[in-house]
Amino acid sequence: MSSFLSKMERPSLTVPRLVLPSVSATNSLPEFNETGSLPSGIPSLNLAPLSGSPLHPDWVPEPRVKVSLFHTNDRLHLKFEVEEYGRRAEVLQDMGPVWEDSCVECFVSLSPDEPGGAYYNFEFNALGRLYLSYGTGRTGRVPAPVGVLSQIARFPAWRDPESSFPGMAAWELRASIPCEAFFEDFLTSFSGLRMKANFFKCGNRLTFPHYLSWSPMSPGKPDFHQPGFFGSLFLGI
Repeated sequence: MSSFLSKMERPSLTVPRLVLPSVSATNSLPEFNETGSLPSGIPSLNLAPLSGSPLHPDWVPEPRVKVSLFHTNDRLHLKFEVEEYGRRAEVLQDMGPVWEDSCVECFVSLSPDEPGGAYYNFEFNALGRLYLSYGTGRTGRVPAPVGVLSQIARFPAWRDPESSFPGMAAWELRASIPCEAFFEDFLTSFSGLRMKANFFKCGNRLTFPHYLSWSPMSPGKPDFHQPGFFGSLFLGI
């Protein structure tokens, strides 16, 4: 994978907004695998280190993460592109601690006008293993049923488990999330929705852990469970 980001600066606390286009599809899951091309004109966003992230030696390159996304009425499609030092993947089952591996995440709230509203956290390691739950904060969350997890299509470009990969590594993950994945809501279409969301990259047990986000969050110990800092998503019709 070629490098796609220059050195990123730490963000201000301006909450971002993104308009997400609707793309026509002949069925609910278009050609969206590890080799299929993405539709033209879809938006992408870059993640930046959270304030308070661990400091690393100068010789350790900063992680680089880009997320491309669109929807096809009944599915939300995400493509994560990652470059990082010391890739790791040991979690081989869904609902395991994927955040300890090289991990990308999407947190989504369907209640954009409720400051303390509940949200879903979709967390994927580089092998496509998934952790998904629902709740209003870090504790007391409701885990997704097994039947829901099986409906979320995942296309990892990297398929071989390993404890750690020394040096720089590049990997991609594509995920296709149906309306049914929002298991505590009666969602039938993404068209015209307004959401709050944030996108993250972490790796708690990497040689050099890091924490990146799309929408910047409050300074201090990195904590992704801060829906008050989620950005705004507007999904086209």
